[in-house]
Amino acid sequence: MRKINCTALCFLLLAVFSVALQAQAQEKKYGDMTDAERLTFIQQQGARLSREMTNGNQPLVFGADAARSVKPFIEAYAARAGVQTRREELGAVLNRARTHAPVISATYREQNLSPLLGLYTAFIESEYQDCPTSPYGAKGVFQIIPKTMQRYGGDPAQLCDLKASAEVAARYHTKLLRDFGANGVGLSLAVLSYNQGEGKVKGEVSPRLNAGREEGDFWSLMSNPRAAKLSDSLVQEGSKYVLMFYAAAIVGENPQAFSLAGDPLSASGAN
Repeated sequence: MRKINCTALCFLLLAVFSVALQAQAQEKKYGDMTDAERLTFIQQQGARLSREMTNGNQPLVFGADAARSVKPFIEAYAARAGVQTRREELGAVLNRARTHAPVISATYREQNLSPLLGLYTAFIESEYQDCPTSPYGAKGVFQIIPKTMQRYGGDPAQLCDLKASAEVAARYHTKLLRDFGANGVGLSLAVLSYNQGEGKVKGEVSPRLNAGREEGDFWSLMSNPRAAKLSDSLVQEGSKYVLMFYAAAIVGENPQAFSLAGDPLSASGAN
């Protein structure tokens, strides 16, 4: 029998051990992670999803500040996994979302947009209830108001039609990405504008993003909007909306990590 080189064998065993550790880390549930592990998980998954949503065009570097800002919203979602609280159990929401995902994903792809942008906009707007109505007259999965529906070529009578509302939401997102750019910061501003309107974002948020520091400034504004003296709607709702968007995407694309059955939501809309 030919003798095995000890050095080669050691490297082989080390590689196998490293792969096993990585697999074990990937299988670890969010609820079993330490606080530091949770922050690392959020950073890694946030960066991955930003790369996917921007097609690698200057995605967000999901640093520690970003992870700390998004973490409370992930914890809120995690608390609903397998538990009926004042809010609906999260697994039921994801199951409902999976029935809508193919239409939304196809519609966003038709307009050369990431399906993730549409899937998780709908998630935080309505949690995929069929036809909720807000006090402001917004309706449907994407919570679009009649004026916006008409502005982007839709029929206000079809606000609760999934395909029609998804087409309008995608057209609106296309416009916002043209305004703010299709990189990581631009996409995040588009998410914020969907909630607050592009005029407010252009007037209050964009001027505070210094050239070369856009990303750090953006996370600083979202994590502490009151200190930046942003308007009440940005303090009370807008900043939370962006953080919730990333939290929903991280949870929905990693259901197994939160002890939720099924594949990532985007897989339901895959070709």
